[in-house]
Amino acid sequence: WPNRFYLHATTSKGKKNNGPLLQAPRTIWDELKSKNLTAKNYAAGITTWVVGGFPTKALNGTSAPISQFFDAAKDGTLPAFSLIDPDYQASDDHPSHNILRGQAFVASVYKALAESPLWPKTLLVVTYDENGGFYDHVPPPKTVDDDPEFEQLGFRVPAFVIGPTVKKGYVCKTQLEHSSVAATLKTRWDIASLSKRMDATNDVSD
Repeated sequence: WPNRFYLHATTSKGKKNNGPLLQAPRTIWDELKSKNLTAKNYAAGITTWVVGGFPTKALNGTSAPISQFFDAAKDGTLPAFSLIDPDYQASDDHPSHNILRGQAFVASVYKALAESPLWPKTLLVVTYDENGGFYDHVPPPKTVDDDPEFEQLGFRVPAFVIGPTVKKGYVCKTQLEHSSVAATLKTRWDIASLSKRMDATNDVSD
């Protein structure tokens, strides 16, 4: 969950376990709203992760079932920013669930976007909240953080960037992390900074 806190808020406020953050900081959702940008968190399962991660932070009108994502993709009415949560009981690519269901879900999202009238100006980022094992031959580097205890990055996680403007077959060697989502939103829409970590993090423009 700390990685997810960093994706949504570029900080976990010192939290290290998989429990809710009751004193929720400002998030990318707050900053998108302040810019009058449309944003939606679609859930393939019962609910989005944010409901458990930030239980005291109401995201009124922000959450929607995955069926609405597929309808909006088809109609060309997707919001400026969409975040999709898998079904955490079935298609999250996490043991003990069948990873084929997880990959089929990702493929269905890609297909919906690729066939959408919005595809020419769409960027799809597929990433995970943790690594796929406990070994990495590359020592994790350090970064900048409001909390010095969180300056050490962890093992690498897989990520794919997909879209009509992405370099074909390109392997990015730029250091990225979960706060890169917020950094990319800052580059694209000039949202306000959420932390020192966000300011120091690379966006995905490479």
